Amino acid sequence: METIPLLYHPVTALVVDSSAAFLRSLALHLPGNDRVYCLCSHPMLALEKLKQSDEEATFINQMWVNPTRQLDQQQSAVTAKHENIQGQLRDKSRFGNVFAVVLEHEMSPLNGLQLCKRIVNPFVQKVLLTASVHEQMIDRAKQQGLVDAVIYKHDPNMLQKLSQVLQHAQERYFHLISAAYSEALQIEEEAKAFLGDRAFRDFFAQLRQGLGTIEHHVYGYPDGFVLVDASGTCHGLCVQTKEQFDTLAASSILQQASEQVQHDIRKRRKMLCVPRACCMPQAQQWDGHVQPAQVVSGLDTYYCACVRGMFHVSEVTGFATYENKIDLRLAS
Repeated sequence: METIPLLYHPVTALVVDSSAAFLRSLALHLPGNDRVYCLCSHPMLALEKLKQSDEEATFINQMWVNPTRQLDQQQSAVTAKHENIQGQLRDKSRFGNVFAVVLEHEMSPLNGLQLCKRIVNPFVQKVLLTASVHEQMIDRAKQQGLVDAVIYKHDPNMLQKLSQVLQHAQERYFHLISAAYSEALQIEEEAKAFLGDRAFRDFFAQLRQGLGTIEHHVYGYPDGFVLVDASGTCHGLCVQTKEQFDTLAASSILQQASEQVQHDIRKRRKMLCVPRACCMPQAQQWDGHVQPAQVVSGLDTYYCACVRGMFHVSEVTGFATYENKIDLRLAS
């Protein structure tokens, strides 16, 4: 998974355990910077939550629910993404999508493995939580694809391992969704190669940390990203290759941008930061849309500029406004 997923945002981990005391204790120690938790003490409550999550599934997550749903192949990937981003960022139900289920094995009327068989969403990661060692059973379950990871309750580092497993599961969830989206839109590997470039990944991670963002959506290939912090503030990261910069320089001449703008673009000192879905600015408007270009050198050379509010996404629902980040559902 050494690549940047096409999208990433806070989602929900579903924890199922028959001990209400264990769930209450767990609720006090779970990290929640970019995650929601639903804690259920009965497998039937968990199945209800999974059904709710599937019914409210957003974006590409709906494609497995309704396999007949097709994306318009005539649309450009950028247009499709632009429309999806607008709707996605306004829809708080994206935070309720279940990305992983942590299941106690020793439950009734369904044990952990039986409940795993009832989870049909292929993107959801399944983690078995057990107080006993069942090596042969666990090996067989892994070989059959029923579980993705196992955590033992008696492990003194159980909480730390659970946190690590959930972080990995959340990343894998969005990589699986990204792969499905790429296949649906027939996006060529070359067009998204920058997402796997080590130098660009390091730059992107540092930028996200510096801005304090917890959510991102690839806007184009490789036009850039929409990055969102917990309050819902959006930043646009514009990304261009050398070839795109050369095309931009020619456009600045055709659009009769000022001589200074043409010079800065030709020298690759500044770049135009306008989403491709928007119209090319008129000559007198170029000065207000060019930004200093930061060079990232890896397998290719990328020119980047980050601008607050560049993608003009309004009425964003930020994660900070999402209530009930720990939802405790105990059987009566």
